Amino acid sequence: MQHLEPIADAAFEILKEKFQYVFDQLERENKQHQVVKGRFVSYLQEHIVIGFNSSSYDIPLVKALLEYLLGEIKFVILKGKNFTCLTTAKLKFLDIKNYIAPGFDYAKFIRAYEVEQQKFYWPYKWFQNFEQLDEPTLPPHEAFYSSLKK
Repeated sequence: MQHLEPIADAAFEILKEKFQYVFDQLERENKQHQVVKGRFVSYLQEHIVIGFNSSSYDIPLVKALLEYLLGEIKFVILKGKNFTCLTTAKLKFLDIKNYIAPGFDYAKFIRAYEVEQQKFYWPYKWFQNFEQLDEPTLPPHEAFYSSLKK
């Protein structure tokens, strides 16, 4: 969150400048347009964070982290037991799999955008509580190999 929120703030400043003509028009209108202006500002402040197949694993973890760190979640969309959208005042977490063709796997997805990085492996068995996120070092190398993920 310490990394994402400053990015969201910077993006909002750029978008505010880009859409200044909209703000100018809304200022000239009546009080009803102030509601529209508030919604527009809220929309521009939400920086989108995309995950791949994150609705059943990553976004629920993010939800727990946000509740722990911020204590505030603005909006949630559930599809069955999966989170398809999770929104705070500055961030909107989405699962991109809801917006692409069925059967489009992660390797094809990152190749389509010419990304050279690979998926990060999470130390499932090592991670036991949120306080571990405050540790100044990474977990030991062995922690990234687990029978949970083969």
